Amino acid sequence: MNAVCSTQERVLNKTKRSLIDVPEVSKTMEIIDRGLAYNTRLKRKLSAMMESDDSSDASLDVPSDYLLDNVSITAASTSSYESERVFVHNFRNLNGRMHWKKCLDEGHAQGLFTRFTNSNSLRNHFSS
Repeated sequence: MNAVCSTQERVLNKTKRSLIDVPEVSKTMEIIDRGLAYNTRLKRKLSAMMESDDSSDASLDVPSDYLLDNVSITAASTSSYESERVFVHNFRNLNGRMHWKKCLDEGHAQGLFTRFTNSNSLRNHFSS
């Protein structure tokens, strides 16, 4: 089990190093850091269980689905972000001058921009 945890640690650290120069990956880095922290806790717990004489009484918590849920949410968010980005681009091309309030309203009508409540936050996020 120690070998599995160590390998997983190396892979996550290698992934993190490869993302250092990529812009706007703070959320990805947070997920990797949580994975590393979880791995460290699991490794420590497994080591303690193996060292204890009374390992039959020790219980190992089943890994939570928390990390997996966040990864799937992140993947969905990436897909959603791409749809929103395309919508903003198309809206700008159709209307010439950008009207962020109108863009937000039309996007909301189509189920987009659910995390935005006002046109200023939308503009700050998507303006280039």
